[in-house]
Amino acid sequence: MIKYLNLIFIFIFFSCKTDLPNYNNTYEEKLTVFANIAIQQITTNMYTMNVGTVHVSNTASITQDIQKEDLIIDNAEIVMNYQNLEGENITIRNCIDQLTDPCFLFDNNSNGYNLINDASLQLPALGDTVKLNVTHDNLSISAFTILPNSLEVNSSDMSPYLCEGNEIAVDTVITDNFLNFGTSLVDYLINSGTISIDSLSGFDISNLYDLVDFNLLNNLDSIAYQNYKNFIIQNPTLSKIKLRDNGNCYIGSFASYPYFRIDFNSNTNTSINIVNIALESDRVKSIHENGNNESGEDLNCNGIKGEGSGASYYQNLFYDYACQNESTFDLFKLWKDPITYDEQHRLRFTNPNVWLADTSPIPMMWLYFNYYGLQLINVQVVDQAYYDYFSGDPFVFNNQQNQFILPDSNIENGYGLFSSTLSNSFFIYLDRHPDNINNLSK
Repeated sequence: MIKYLNLIFIFIFFSCKTDLPNYNNTYEEKLTVFANIAIQQITTNMYTMNVGTVHVSNTASITQDIQKEDLIIDNAEIVMNYQNLEGENITIRNCIDQLTDPCFLFDNNSNGYNLINDASLQLPALGDTVKLNVTHDNLSISAFTILPNSLEVNSSDMSPYLCEGNEIAVDTVITDNFLNFGTSLVDYLINSGTISIDSLSGFDISNLYDLVDFNLLNNLDSIAYQNYKNFIIQNPTLSKIKLRDNGNCYIGSFASYPYFRIDFNSNTNTSINIVNIALESDRVKSIHENGNNESGEDLNCNGIKGEGSGASYYQNLFYDYACQNESTFDLFKLWKDPITYDEQHRLRFTNPNVWLADTSPIPMMWLYFNYYGLQLINVQVVDQAYYDYFSGDPFVFNNQQNQFILPDSNIENGYGLFSSTLSNSFFIYLDRHPDNINNLSK
């Protein structure tokens, strides 16, 4: 019997041994580079390009006693190459004394190289290749990204949602209003005197990032905000949705009621990111739209009274504060990211809120939204390099959870990722469903 057990042990040992992966984990000092090119589609034939910060750093072995801040390289040579729409070669380098053409300049705040003077940036064609070379001392890397070449977005799927044997109608939303509504919003804010032209120096409505950086809506006073709400209600190019914070059909899981669906079509066979940017996330509102609650009653059942500067003010946050029962609010704590608080003790959720999808249509249900108010929905297709990197990341998709396995990188002779994305964006407005407000007074 012992003889047979020994044979079984030997067989298992050698079988397991031959199946063990053999990784070469010898440390080698190289450059680490991260950069991304974001293409924003404005209309079918119009788009902009934003070259993100190029981060360059040295590597360090696990035996080195060094802080990550000390690994940042601020004197690397950056070279980016591509062909413009006319087929001419474009080369962008580090800035020198003449600061008129697009060039890379190291910025201490972002700890990387930002592209400046990009107003005159000449665009490559979608589907073309952009190359990147970075050199520092005797180390050099090269990489390239193939820009995604197409992304069509619509909201045509109106298939009813089945809940507890009953069909609930699913609406469609306007998905081609990025330029039209964005322009009309800025025109309204200027013409109504809500903001001044001087305050918008450098603002570009076609630049997705300017809409966030200029923070147009969070600081409106009560009168200006009510006038803005009237503009929203009357605007025919903006879809309005009323979110429910209760009910088995509307909150509870990924299979909950979709307020609308996003259909996408792209020739780039990779994944899709859905990036929801709440443009009123820092706005503080009274729970009761028509008055204050001076008593400090715990309206949202979270055990914290007097959030913010007074007992009645809460952040413009989508979650269950209707005091129905504790288990309902637990759903939000279970499915949303961990709840955090700002310096005024107000609840906060993630913003922007990012989801990954690979099949169409995408059901846009409660989990995609963290705040009420104006939302910018950014449907983003990623390039092959981005897809390969994150699909090979053991902490994202690989069930081995092995920190010593490096993701698939397109950086030659180094580490990191040089990627590109193509975005198609639209605005929607989220308001409270009447049932939410009615429950507050129960």
